[in-house]
Amino acid sequence: MKKTTLAALIFCSAALGATSVPFSARAFDKNLVSNVKYRYNPYYQSEGGRLGTFIVKPAVMLLQTYDDNIFREHQADSDNITVLRPEVRIMSDWGLHGIEAGAQGSFGRYAEFTSENYNDFSFYVSGQYDVDYETYFKALAKYEKRHQERDQLEDPGGDEPVEYGVKTVFIGFTRELSVLRVNASATHRDITYEDSSVGNTIIDNSTRDRSQQELDLRIAYGISDNYEAFIAGGYDRRRYDVASADFRDSDSYNLRAGVAVNFTGKLRGDIYAGYIWQNFDSGFEDVGAVKYGGSLLWNVTDLTSIEAGVDRSLIETVQAGASSIVQTNVDLSVAHSLRDNILVEGTAGFIDNSYEGSGSNDNHVYRAGMSVVYKPNEHVSTGVKYDYINRKFESASRDYDNNRVMVNVRYDY
Repeated sequence: MKKTTLAALIFCSAALGATSVPFSARAFDKNLVSNVKYRYNPYYQSEGGRLGTFIVKPAVMLLQTYDDNIFREHQADSDNITVLRPEVRIMSDWGLHGIEAGAQGSFGRYAEFTSENYNDFSFYVSGQYDVDYETYFKALAKYEKRHQERDQLEDPGGDEPVEYGVKTVFIGFTRELSVLRVNASATHRDITYEDSSVGNTIIDNSTRDRSQQELDLRIAYGISDNYEAFIAGGYDRRRYDVASADFRDSDSYNLRAGVAVNFTGKLRGDIYAGYIWQNFDSGFEDVGAVKYGGSLLWNVTDLTSIEAGVDRSLIETVQAGASSIVQTNVDLSVAHSLRDNILVEGTAGFIDNSYEGSGSNDNHVYRAGMSVVYKPNEHVSTGVKYDYINRKFESASRDYDNNRVMVNVRYDY
């Protein structure tokens, strides 16, 4: 299937959904059940400031972390990291349509290993155009300057973290009326890596520069108030900028179908299954894998939520000899509200990374953590968090453990 054909299918189907469904009450409420940790409480929610018909929300967070394995290696080095995260959001407060802009920074400083210091930032502008009730277009333009974490196997091992930029343009269409829901989107990304070095040796990271286009269409039908069935399809095109890396150029397609359910106003879940395949222009054999996933949210009481999720997908890699990663994620969290302004949470997770074309980097990641968040008022929040990671490879000499303890305080105007 060609890109143009799929694009036409997405937006023709969206247009069909927008014109063929009569107005009526929604048959399936996807927001009926929500996790206790995301519930709105006006007494502990900052309102920001006014600038005409716009709302301005500045905020700043100070985060202190003790990390006992900053390089994610078998032989561990520890350090204390101080991170400052300022941000500001400006959003319209109109009856129809909307526009929003924002910027965020993350500036990390290591006490001992100062070569690991980083200065990340991002800024964006987005908008929504309302065609009709629950029918709208959204658009987003965003630029991010990031650094690559040391736990990524694609990290070339330079003296300093690799820096890279991501430019994103997104446009989406949503129609959520009556028994039929249509969601269509198109995304373009440009990813550009800075060179790094080991001593006086320069590491050329331009072979990782690439552009990526994604198209996705989801059509759902409300069987009843508590049941919804859906089908979806997607296309992903990746092209590398440097000729020496064009053997990694690929086109991916996926098809999936599933159901979403609500039970008794306390249990929400969805499950889907399908297939994803990635076709390479040259250099690698095509990859195909069963794609599946699902989530389950159970509000055991009004104060306790248990949430679980699983997802299997194809991930891009630049590891020598490997074409892609078949990655399976499993997550579990339990959140409990001790009081309106005190939330405790425990988490656990598992990741299986299977490298297609080369199994030397296959690995499993086991995760666990717990946190406490306290909000004394609508402007201030503080928290303590502990994370544990254990990563196992086929060669035990590459295994590592990582413990992190984090303390933060945040102010929202």
